Amino acid sequence: MLICKTTYVKPIHGFGHNLKTACNDTLMQTTMSNKANRQRMQQPQPVNFGMFRLSKSKETVDVCPNTLRQYHREGLPFYKRGKAVFVSMAELEDFIRRTGGTAN
Repeated sequence: MLICKTTYVKPIHGFGHNLKTACNDTLMQTTMSNKANRQRMQQPQPVNFGMFRLSKSKETVDVCPNTLRQYHREGLPFYKRGKAVFVSMAELEDFIRRTGGTAN
C-alpha cells in the first residue's frame, strides 16, 4: 500500500514538480523495488550435487570433521576444489553401511 504525504513539493529549477509527480515518482520507485525483489526470489537455488564441505559436516550430516578424516584414511573418497574439501553424502552413507559406521 502506498501512502503519499499531502505536502506540496516546491518546484526545483523551473521544473513543475508538484504533489502528483512526487507521488508518481514514489510509486515508480516502489514498483521497481518490488520487481527487483521478485526477480531475486525467482532465481534458482544453488545445486549442491549431494556434496557437503568437510568444514560444515557437523551442521550438514551431524558427523564431526575428524571422524570423516578417519573414514577417509579407511577409504572414504574426498574431493578437493582449491582448499575446500567436499564429501559425497551418497558415498558417506554407503561407507557407513559397509563398515558399520565405526572409526578405528
